[in-house]
Amino acid sequence: MKKYVLVLYFYLSNWTLEAQQTPLFTQYQEYATIINPAAVTSDYFLNNYNMSFGASLRQQWLSLNRNPKTQILRGDYIGRTDNFFNISTGGYFMSDRAGSTDLTGLYGRLAIIGSNDPQKSGFSLGFSGGLARLSLNVSDVYVRDAADLSLLQTAKWFPDLGIGLFGYRSLSDKGEGDFIAYGGVSIPQILGNNIFFQTDQKQINVSRVRHFYGTAGLVMYVNSQSYFEQSVWIKYVVGLPIHYDFNLRYQMMPALKLGVGYSTSQTVHGEASFAFGEGEKRLFRIGYGFDYAFGTEAPFFGATHEVNLVLLLDNR
Repeated sequence: MKKYVLVLYFYLSNWTLEAQQTPLFTQYQEYATIINPAAVTSDYFLNNYNMSFGASLRQQWLSLNRNPKTQILRGDYIGRTDNFFNISTGGYFMSDRAGSTDLTGLYGRLAIIGSNDPQKSGFSLGFSGGLARLSLNVSDVYVRDAADLSLLQTAKWFPDLGIGLFGYRSLSDKGEGDFIAYGGVSIPQILGNNIFFQTDQKQINVSRVRHFYGTAGLVMYVNSQSYFEQSVWIKYVVGLPIHYDFNLRYQMMPALKLGVGYSTSQTVHGEASFAFGEGEKRLFRIGYGFDYAFGTEAPFFGATHEVNLVLLLDNR
């Protein structure tokens, strides 16, 4: 999960390749529907925007050679009906490079929100599905016989599926002293694919293991335009310790939001976003996130930078 060091085992005729498999995020609230396909974005239940488009770039651990780089293009839409069930849909394109592996994929998302008033509360079930391509950089693979590289199948396509549950509730009317609570659980890659790269005599096995995510947050209003948001992102993979990422954000005014956080991987992070636009139906936001590890290995990894661009629309 958060492990980056690439381990290449050579035993008889088989290799096993282990690496970071799902991207990490600093401003993880901006990626809510990627982390959990059932998620309802805070831009909807806090600020009434039912449509958004985003682009992001993340450069992780800049001191490492072939450090992780993640690029995402996404879109989300929530439609309102006269019935109890409402539709949330969207999709995203992701390019994620980590060490010797490159993962690109195109995904769609569909969720059903059960609520008579989805602006204030709701419970949703969501699914994501797509087609991904995993490629192996053969220049990072060392073999005794260089001819093996010319025979290596360097890219494989495979299906990817995810599932999630999410709920949220406004505990009052978004004024001074009011609260909004939200939370959800998800499995972003259910299938747990085993992907094999084959030469004439040797085999490299990349196992995509299931990740289990949990998110929760509480928004506390200072006044009608300012609030504190406390949140946590929990990540678990079988055989590894549970990882927690805590965050506190403060919207000082409609245009400016600041945040700080800490993760149990001994990482601290900060973030800031600024919003501007024309009228109440359209808003453009730019955000920046910064991570730095302070553990023993910190000087070898370096800092992480993340930039987000988001267009918010209310087309109702």
